Amino acid sequence: MSLSGFKFEQQTNGLECYDSQPVRRIMLVDDEESILKSAERCLAFDEYMITCFQSPQEALKSARHQAYDLVITDQRMPCMNGVELLTQINEAQPQCVGIILSGFSDSSTLLEAINQAHIYQFVCKPWVNEDFRLLVKKALSHAEQQCETQRLADQARVSSGSMTRHRAQLRELEAKYPGITRVERDENGAIVLHSRH
Repeated sequence: MSLSGFKFEQQTNGLECYDSQPVRRIMLVDDEESILKSAERCLAFDEYMITCFQSPQEALKSARHQAYDLVITDQRMPCMNGVELLTQINEAQPQCVGIILSGFSDSSTLLEAINQAHIYQFVCKPWVNEDFRLLVKKALSHAEQQCETQRLADQARVSSGSMTRHRAQLRELEAKYPGITRVERDENGAIVLHSRH
C-alpha cells in the first residue's frame, strides 16, 4: 500500500503553519499494545493530540485524512517495517518528522534508513522517559522549523512571481509608450512631468 499520487494539503497540516498556537499531532505505531501505552503515558504530561495504531496499514489510512507533525513507529512489525511506513507517509506529508523505535541492535540498517526516509532519530527500547519526552520536543521543534522554511519558500515564490509579472507589465508599457518607465527629477529631487503637445 502506497500513498503515491495522494497529495496532502499543506495548509491543513497539524502544525497549521500560519497559526500562532500550533496543534501538535503525534502518531504512535507499534504492534505491541504495551509499548503504545507506555509511550502514550510518557507523553501524557504534554499537550499533544496522540493517535495510536497497532497496524502500520491502519496508520497509513489515517495519514490519508489527517496530518501529523510527528510519527513515532516501531521498526520491526508484521507486513511493513517502520522505515517503509515513514517513507510512505513522507511522500504525502513531507514536513512530517519521524522517529524509529527499535529493540534490536540493527543500527547499521537503521542509519542507512535515516537518510532514506528523512528520519529524525532512532530510539532503542526500552527508553528513559525524560530523554524520550525531550527528544519528542526537539523533533516537534524541528518540524516547526521545516514548516517555517516551507512558508518562507512559498512566500518567496509568490513574491518572485509578482516581480516577474510587474517587469512584464513595465516592458509592455515601455513598448507602447516609449520613455514612460524612465523618471526625470529636478535639482531638488522632485519628479519632472513632461506634457505632450
